Amino acid sequence: DDQTPAYQIPQLLEFGCDVLGFDMGIQSRITDNVYKPEHAYLKSDGIADLPDFETSQTFCHVVVNTRNILHLPDAAASEYANHPCHADMGVRSYIGAPLMLGNEVHGTMNFSSQNPRPPLRSQDIALFQIIVQWINIIMQREKDLHALIRQRELAKDANRAKSQFLAMMSHEIRTPLNGLLGTISLLRRTSMTVEQQEMLGVAQRACGLR
Repeated sequence: DDQTPAYQIPQLLEFGCDVLGFDMGIQSRITDNVYKPEHAYLKSDGIADLPDFETSQTFCHVVVNTRNILHLPDAAASEYANHPCHADMGVRSYIGAPLMLGNEVHGTMNFSSQNPRPPLRSQDIALFQIIVQWINIIMQREKDLHALIRQRELAKDANRAKSQFLAMMSHEIRTPLNGLLGTISLLRRTSMTVEQQEMLGVAQRACGLR
């Protein structure tokens, strides 16, 4: 289905790698200190499944903490030269931005390579921001869809519970009512005063008897 995030996001990652000149694009979810690549595209392999990392091992932890774009044409020549993402994982060039759902950081969108590259032009950064906004829209739409489905399920559960409650109450009311109706029928066969007959008539009408 070309309307699902599983299709659309990898397409955007591939597009970003091709146009911006990076080797890898990742859309991640970040929870606590766990960096989980939800969608990844590698120029060498195409769509890929990547393992989870500690967020502190990635440049994305800077993005999450600052809630701003981080652009590193060459990490080796930057203040992040000793950062594990460069020192241990070999990432040289990088651009990343936070993905927001409401006011909360949901994860990151980033492109990277193991080779340095010239700084991105302003129009390239603008294009990157458009890709980030596009992915944000896809994720928000997916969240809203899940919320709508959940609300529908809750409404079905509520209607089912209501029906079960009414059925139970109908049974609980009908059982003593049947006894009352039987008692009224017996009373009608006995001799009563005028006042008793009037009271019985009220009871009959209340029970739907005429």
